[in-house]
Order: sequence, then structure tokens, then C-alpha cells
Amino acid sequence: MQNSVQNVFIKILDHNIRKVPIPEKTSEECLNDLYDYLKELRTKHVKKNYLQNPAYLVGWLHTKNRVLKTEAEASGFCRAHLCVAEYCFGKLLEEISKTPEGHSEERIKSFKNMIHEYLHDLRPIVEYLEKKQEPAYSFFGGGKFYGTWTLDSFRMCTNLFWTNAFEKNFVDIRAGLNLSTFSLRQSLELKFRRILGVRAITHKATGDEPKLKHDYFYKFIISETDHFKFYTPHITAIWKIYEWTNMTVHTGNIPRIWELQYAIEIVTPFFAPQPASSSGKWSIDSSVEIYDYQGLKDKFKALFHNKYTEAEWTIHFEKPEAVLQQ
Repeated sequence: MQNSVQNVFIKILDHNIRKVPIPEKTSEECLNDLYDYLKELRTKHVKKNYLQNPAYLVGWLHTKNRVLKTEAEASGFCRAHLCVAEYCFGKLLEEISKTPEGHSEERIKSFKNMIHEYLHDLRPIVEYLEKKQEPAYSFFGGGKFYGTWTLDSFRMCTNLFWTNAFEKNFVDIRAGLNLSTFSLRQSLELKFRRILGVRAITHKATGDEPKLKHDYFYKFIISETDHFKFYTPHITAIWKIYEWTNMTVHTGNIPRIWELQYAIEIVTPFFAPQPASSSGKWSIDSSVEIYDYQGLKDKFKALFHNKYTEAEWTIHFEKPEAVLQQ
């Protein structure tokens, strides 16, 4: 682990690293050391000023899921990300210093969550570039889960709804209702897919995903209810709620407050884990149970490959967000 990274972890993020003392430097000094190190890395690996060509950077950063087929593509991807990360980290430091207290310890630590994300997002980018020249290099030890549990997504929906009760809120009530509806839609869309354990479906040559209808996974689930146990009697009503979110998502219209509140109440059992069993076993995925998961997977593959040939398309499965039963 690089010293500047290590110092930020200890001094600002309050991590304890065995046999490493707390730095004598201030949080501001640690943060500036990290920024200097990022500039050093950017100068080392990025030979052109790509910030003068936003179209180039957007082409790397904001395209659909891409398959990096060659080392040259992987290097270009990492260089573009490093260039933008170093630039944006500098903007973050400017934002921290905008108040009268400047880079005070308290002010810096109020941004610790964002600094934490910067470090974790930088790790694979920096390590890929540095390991080419120094195979033993480590930005730091650790990793980040880039997925979102559908339960987390649903909690965003409920949190956004209930924060509308407070006057001093980071969003006004209209924005809160709007964003809560967006989160509700996202969480439902993810849940129908994650129940089946489908992480992604990709074209073997391009890495693109097929253009499936929004109800593709839901209709399959409803056609195979013998494989499922839901802890909600409202599975068909839940789909109607998903379709109802179109009103806000596609028109910007704000829902009546009780419409959203009632929708959340109906949908909650679809996400909420069941209490621990008498033996103490508990699972975050226990709102749904699946019987004969292998048989269910085989049926889904048969349905999909009936239209999209197996020679061209790959279904990437992962553990479903459900408890698997025999």
C-alpha cells in the first residue's frame, strides 16, 4: 500500500492498520499528499491532455457495457479513467475548501464517504497500469462490491419517501416523491431479474445485451410459479405497481402521496427478509424461495435460446436473490 493512500485510510477514514501508527500529518496534508500521488500517476501513464477532448473521455467512460478485448483497449480504458479521476479529485478538494473553515479536520471528515469511494474506484485502475511495470505493486489491499442488493435499492425508495416528513431535507418533497418512485421502479426491475440469478446476458462478439421487454423476466416467473414461494399474496399487483411507475418515470408527473405510500406497503414483503428460524439461520434473500433451481434455469435457457441462439449469446448466472430449496 502506498504511504499517501495508507495515511488517508488511517487519518481520515479511521481505519486501523496493524502495526502502522497514526500519521503525525494533518488530514489536509494527507489529502494533499494523495492528490500529489494521483497527479504523479496521471503524468506517468497519461501522456496527452485528454481533458481538452471531452468526447474522447466520454467515449471511454459513459458507453454501454464494453468487452475489453485487447491489452490496448484495457490500457486506454484505465488511462481515461485515471485522467478523469485525478481531475475530479482536484475538484473535490476545491469543494472541501469552499467554507470559511477550509480544510479543517471536521470539514474533511464530512467528505470521508466520497474519499472512500475514490480510493476503492481507483484501486483496480491504478493497479492495472502499475502492475505492468511492477508486478508486486498494490494500491491497497481490499475491494469493492459494485452491485446493489435489491433490498438496498428498495430501502432507497422508502428512505426517500419518509425523509419528506422533514423540512430541513436535502431534497424538497416534490423531488423526494419523484426519486422515490424511480427507486421503486429500479428495485422491482432488478428483483424480477435477480430472483432468477441472471447477472447478465451478453453477445459473445460485442458484449451487448439483448433488447428484452421490461416484463420478460416477470412473465417467465409467473409462468413457473410452481418453482417459487413468495411471502406476499400480491405478486400480480406488484407488477401493476411497476407499470404505474411509468407515469412518473416517463412524464415527470408527481404521484399522489398516498399512492406511493400504499405501493411501498404492498411491495415491502417482496423484499423484506423473513425472521431468523428457530435454529438461528437467516438470509437477506429469504423473501423468496425457489424449488429445483437447476430445472428453473434449464427452462429459462430454453426460452431465451429459442429466439437468441446459444452459439451467439451467453447467459451469466449467479446465486439468485432467493433461498434455494430441494
